[in-house]
Amino acid sequence: MMLKYASLVAAIALLAGCSSNNQVQLGHLPVTEPAPIVKEADPAAITETSGALESVFPKVEAPYLAEQAADNGDVVNVHGRYYNLDKWDAFIENIALKQSGKVRLTKYTIEGDPIFYELVYNGDAILYTFDNGMDAFGNDLGRPSTICEGIGTKQTDRGDEVYTLRGCDQDETADTFFWAVDPDTTK
Repeated sequence: MMLKYASLVAAIALLAGCSSNNQVQLGHLPVTEPAPIVKEADPAAITETSGALESVFPKVEAPYLAEQAADNGDVVNVHGRYYNLDKWDAFIENIALKQSGKVRLTKYTIEGDPIFYELVYNGDAILYTFDNGMDAFGNDLGRPSTICEGIGTKQTDRGDEVYTLRGCDQDETADTFFWAVDPDTTK
């Protein structure tokens, strides 16, 4: 069904491009915003190198300890102790430069269970996948994904600055993303 939808959107976009009325454009955004992309039927079947989006992170198995996550290149938050923050900084810089990149953020619960926040950027949009399947006290949401136009910051009620996703096609999934700008704000 999604493949038919993607084909229909592509056909309409092609026809709109051939139209003599250049005022109407599908998905038009201001020049300063990255253009959204159409989510394909199976995001895992699309490669990041082709300019499309996919979840490119290897599946992990329990137990997935913080040391293992850090060794695998995840940006890790264990109760305010961080590993690989340089990878987060590099990902944010890639977005600013409109260069593809990816990062998996792994936060550990009080009980020591990992929760994953996977972001893949293709130069135009971000594919965000949330995975709380290993959280014994959470409600396993089944790895929902959403495509977002970008990432931004906002102030919390406590005055902390955090990263959030913006312009996402599924707000309820996007709302699961929350990453502190300054690691000291989460201690």
